[in-house]
Amino acid sequence: MSKVVADNWLFSLSEWYSKIDHQKTEFIRKEDNEKRDRLEILHQEIGLPYDRPDRFPAQAVKERSAQFLNYLQKNARRLCAFRLVPKERYLPKLRLRGKSVAEALEWFDNQSIDFNNYTLEIVPHTENTLWSSIFIITKKGVVGEIITGGHSQLTLGQAENEPLFFKFDFKNWDFSQSQLAAENEIKRALKLLQIENPAKQKKLFQKLNAKFINNYLAGYFEFVTWPDNQMYFIDYNRLIADLIDFNDFIVLSHAKGLRGIFNKKEKVVGRVMLVEPSQNIQNDIAPGSILICQEVSPQHLPMMKKLSAIISQKGGLLSHAAIVARELGVPYIVADKKITKILKHGDKIEIDLARGIIKII
Repeated sequence: MSKVVADNWLFSLSEWYSKIDHQKTEFIRKEDNEKRDRLEILHQEIGLPYDRPDRFPAQAVKERSAQFLNYLQKNARRLCAFRLVPKERYLPKLRLRGKSVAEALEWFDNQSIDFNNYTLEIVPHTENTLWSSIFIITKKGVVGEIITGGHSQLTLGQAENEPLFFKFDFKNWDFSQSQLAAENEIKRALKLLQIENPAKQKKLFQKLNAKFINNYLAGYFEFVTWPDNQMYFIDYNRLIADLIDFNDFIVLSHAKGLRGIFNKKEKVVGRVMLVEPSQNIQNDIAPGSILICQEVSPQHLPMMKKLSAIISQKGGLLSHAAIVARELGVPYIVADKKITKILKHGDKIEIDLARGIIKII
């Protein structure tokens, strides 16, 4: 039986931004909803591979138009992801992945929406992703993470194993650990975004307002590699990279198992608030606390502004939670699972962000 994941309740990055009332929320939401339009242009102009969807007006699917029924007959058993993309910015984006096209129709038919306001994207899907990565290309360099397995481990901050973190200043590479296969995969992805032809650059500027740095297409990118070793880009965002600074990302200490994303280097002091996944402590959080949890989820948003720092045992530095924490000025640290054997609830600790040292006061 196929693994089924319904994403309606999961926050996209634009929804995280909406919850913190960020001034650019509407721009980020529009950028997110139109990402496959941009990827299609890159596919046409430079041959960039991406998870190219089949698209239908949602109302036509609801009515089972002749065109859709013909498509269904040929693709009923194909594993896919359904994405209901709104035509209006204020409407939610709805998603389901891990079912066949025929099976996903039951979920589709049960949505309580005005189908005239949506486009259905049927996206290729696999349960056996080899590699997943998020990275940004900025004027100072490239920074990102890569992990084996599904991409949601990175975006949703649910990685069980430590992602490989990397930085590239257009001259030298810095990897958090030595893993040749992962390093080669990242370099392969960057090669696809290296556009040296001035005419191509000009055309992409005209069509996408694309920016280039050292002949690399600038922006925020996500990609996956499937079992056939084919790489597929699944996001190209022109806004997010401008909200994140290359120097915000610091590998604190390989030996201590700590990594972090910060808006500035400093020391923070606070008492440990150790939270289990089942706990709801929204009203009990003391200002200045340092939250330690298995993973940061949307339920933590109301408390995030009160915190001195966040230490997560899962996830990565480009997860939605990490990016939003940076926007709130809250240092976000990813530590290994041993952290809860060292730090206990109520401990007063100091974190030296510049040196990657945590000590109990």
